[in-house]
Amino acid sequence: MKKTYANLDLLRSLSVLSVLIAHLWQKCVDYHFCAWDAKTNRFFSNLSFTGVMFFFVHTCLVLMLSMDRSPAEQLARSFLVRRAFRIYPLCWVTIMLALGTGLTDHPEANLHLLGWRGLLANLLLVQNVTRAFPSIVGPLWSLPWEVQMYLVLPLFFLLLRRFSTLRVILAIWTVTAVLAVASTLPGVPRAFHGAVFPPMFVSGTVAYKLLLRQSAAKQRGRLPGWAWPLLVIGLFALKNWLAGSHSFESPFGAGVDSCICLALALGIPAFAELHQGWIAHPAQKIAKYSYGVYLLHVPALIFVMRYLPALPLPLKIIVFLALTTLASVVSFHAVEDPLIQFGKRLTQHGHVSHALIDEQPSAAAATTPGLAAQRTEFSAETERLTQKNHPIPLVSIVTPVYNAARWLPETLASVRAQTLTSWEQILVDDGSTDDSVALIEAAAHQDARFRLLHTPHNGGPSAARNLAIDAARGRFIAFLDADDLWLPEKLARSVEWISSHGFDFIYHDYRHLSPDGSRTGAIIQAPETLDLHTLHTRRGHGGCLSIVIDRQRVPVIRFPRIAPHHAEDFCAWLQLIRGGHTGHRLPADLGRYRLTPKSRSSSKLHCAINAWHLYRKISKLTVLHAAFWWSQYTWNAFWLYHHARPRLQRTVAGQHW
Repeated sequence: MKKTYANLDLLRSLSVLSVLIAHLWQKCVDYHFCAWDAKTNRFFSNLSFTGVMFFFVHTCLVLMLSMDRSPAEQLARSFLVRRAFRIYPLCWVTIMLALGTGLTDHPEANLHLLGWRGLLANLLLVQNVTRAFPSIVGPLWSLPWEVQMYLVLPLFFLLLRRFSTLRVILAIWTVTAVLAVASTLPGVPRAFHGAVFPPMFVSGTVAYKLLLRQSAAKQRGRLPGWAWPLLVIGLFALKNWLAGSHSFESPFGAGVDSCICLALALGIPAFAELHQGWIAHPAQKIAKYSYGVYLLHVPALIFVMRYLPALPLPLKIIVFLALTTLASVVSFHAVEDPLIQFGKRLTQHGHVSHALIDEQPSAAAATTPGLAAQRTEFSAETERLTQKNHPIPLVSIVTPVYNAARWLPETLASVRAQTLTSWEQILVDDGSTDDSVALIEAAAHQDARFRLLHTPHNGGPSAARNLAIDAARGRFIAFLDADDLWLPEKLARSVEWISSHGFDFIYHDYRHLSPDGSRTGAIIQAPETLDLHTLHTRRGHGGCLSIVIDRQRVPVIRFPRIAPHHAEDFCAWLQLIRGGHTGHRLPADLGRYRLTPKSRSSSKLHCAINAWHLYRKISKLTVLHAAFWWSQYTWNAFWLYHHARPRLQRTVAGQHW
């Protein structure tokens, strides 16, 4: 199954831009900057509605993938709470902004006549049910359909678990498409025209099922990623040509829309991921802020048209785009993302205990059909690799050690508890003066997979890691510092993921751990891919403990010896990326990064200062380029790590809260 989403980011960004462009033309006509033309009006109306259609397909697919990776316990409740915190807060901000400033695309009279019932209908997003009340801001019209889709999607997901064949979902799509056409026949009340939307959502589940069924061999045989934008643009054009003057609330229009959405769903699994950075990076940014763009572009557009009438039209467009961008970015970081993270924290269940050696694979991983199917396929791949390399270890674990006696027993226990047993851990003592060496020697006496090396002098973690890499025998290199921990499935799932997808190196999600191991923070979700931009703005994946490298694809791995205040791991990943290698995320929480008093992550101010030195002295960025990326890094670091810091865990009757 796909786990990188460059193609879906492009689909989402093109969808929201199509709506923005259509509204721009409409307002230019309303304010007499452009002449009205029936053919042009029809073109932009079709363009806007097609964007909403594709957005529905995209949203349903992404949410099905999200539920596939979520714990099975209280799936519906967790899903609905998270979606509520995702969709409502920014919607309410937009409504309050429109009411307070009058920047609405509805006549003032309608706004005054809304009353408290109309306002409540907008706030609850039920305007499609209470048709007597208009949407305060035009784009709000589509959100009630999306909210109502949320209510049935968990049930639909569970239904597809039970009836997993593709024929079932295609049959459901056929039924919804027939109902969509029938609901728009002459004489059918307009209240039934909402049936045109279910085929769009069901098309997203078709794409989900196809992705679920995709084997590694089929993934390698997909169409090139550069052709994906051509398909999406082609479907936009095809829909416009076929629909013509037919409304989406006509039988012909409903049939065309249903088929176009199905064509998009069938095309999504057929393409490899888009790797052209000049397309993928802007698409990722637009997709990230797309909800704000969708809602807030109307107030920005009306402000420019109403209060800046003297500006030439090109300048109006530039100011409009700048205002929309600013409003979307600010709203995302001030409203949208904090409340999304709050919703996630509300729905997180369970706690990983201090004794990681007692943990078992999660029930969700065992019961989710998609993950179960992958695990079966990947386990066979892991077994093949293990047998091929026997008795040489499959994975070499690199661990620099310096006065880590306090943490080592737990760290070694987390390695010994790995479900994949073909490993060696190379622990390099870097001049420890405590009991670290004695602990390692005792562990090596009991288990020969632990290997102890000594540096000739205290050279820091870079020299220790390089010494271990030189001594490593495994095909895969993993990194674990002496105070960090892994969950039992860390190595098995990492080897399965990297070998099945043919990635150069991978990394996974993790949590912060308090020094005494009694508290963990929220999951820190790694970026989907690690490229030059992500490395600088997110400072990569978060830590060495999640990295696994395939030495058949990356034969040279070195940690440069640099000034102590610089991050040697950052420089190592920078070398990999500049060497043409891209990292990919394994979407699983498999590690614990311990926040010791002396760790670099314990002082975010120190990290921010070091980041600036890295950008200027190591990456050789210009001042403007460094300032732009550094501002993104400091913002991301504040929100990401503020919400992910370890919090108090109370234990009552053996259950963690």
